[in-house]
Amino acid sequence: MSYSYVTTTSFSNNRYHLARKESQKQDVYEFSNNIDEYCIISLKNNKYTIIDKKYTNEVMKYNWYMLSNGYVSHRIRNNEEELGKQNEPKNNSIYLHTLIKKLESGDPNFNIERHVTSVDHINRQKYDNRVSNLRIATNSEQNYNQKMRCDRKGPREELFDIGITEYSRHIRFDNTQQRFVLESHPQLKKEHKKTLNGTRKGSIIEKYFEILHIGHELDKEFMKNDTTIFDGKQETEFEKCIDIINSFNNYQENKEKVISIEDAYETFTDTSSYKSQIDFMFTNEDLGLKDPHIIHEEDGYVLTKKMIKKLPSHIYFTLPKKNRGCYFEYDFKDPETKTRNIKRFGSSVKVSLKEKYDTAMNFLKEDTTKSSNCPN
Repeated sequence: MSYSYVTTTSFSNNRYHLARKESQKQDVYEFSNNIDEYCIISLKNNKYTIIDKKYTNEVMKYNWYMLSNGYVSHRIRNNEEELGKQNEPKNNSIYLHTLIKKLESGDPNFNIERHVTSVDHINRQKYDNRVSNLRIATNSEQNYNQKMRCDRKGPREELFDIGITEYSRHIRFDNTQQRFVLESHPQLKKEHKKTLNGTRKGSIIEKYFEILHIGHELDKEFMKNDTTIFDGKQETEFEKCIDIINSFNNYQENKEKVISIEDAYETFTDTSSYKSQIDFMFTNEDLGLKDPHIIHEEDGYVLTKKMIKKLPSHIYFTLPKKNRGCYFEYDFKDPETKTRNIKRFGSSVKVSLKEKYDTAMNFLKEDTTKSSNCPN
């Protein structure tokens, strides 16, 4: 999908709160693909924002600028009573995405319950204020959709050296126990948990790689019941935004003011994603990382954590050591008789891992005397 340049309009005199100065003019570049019509509005310091063309006249009544946090804002003047109900009590300003939602609703009394819900940018691009990219979301949903908080400490030196410039969301490093902790994830709240800890084994890189997998698994669990957050809209809206920007850049190819997606704005595939960091680290062969879901592999047969969970109660797996192969072991102590029943399913290297696993899986089914010693 490509957009064609239509026309350029300069707004200044119709914004009644501005002095008539040439430097305060803001240019609007209109784009259309015969279906959708959008505008790119130039802001100060070579910044831009994107809106739907139909709201241009209402939006351009006011002077907009980009804050340091990336949001597009307008400072409300005393004579702008129509914006009073959207007034931010701290700085007396209004965000562009909030105004767009108000215009879309058609309700002059439209207001956001700021402690309950908020307007969220679906593709996480704060300069993209098209209606299709905005939604009303709870604070929990918005917090999940946002990039990692910028006030967190940077990553450990070992991670920074391999190209990880920031921790993925909800992850921090516990200096006391020298391991990574995943906290405040919405799935943990559903499970009534506060934190999940990573492994204490291995290097810093291996520990971080494992906590990424834990976060990715929580994401998948969360997605099962909260499909409104991950329904493909993020990628779709980001692709539309990129098409508009590319069309604008083609039009501006002989001029200085060109939007740089890489330099000026965060991309959708930023490193706050668990999956993108897992892929990045896993494809770096020099790190020698292994999938933490895999416990052991022999002759092409892979033993995973999920397979271990399917084993009957009181059966454990031990990795091979030197001249001894891996083995499964049944170890159960009867709480009433105080007798202990131990059985090892061979540690010979001549027995395949698959045979050992199948034997362990069928152990209690084949030996009824053993099953009588095992609780239900």
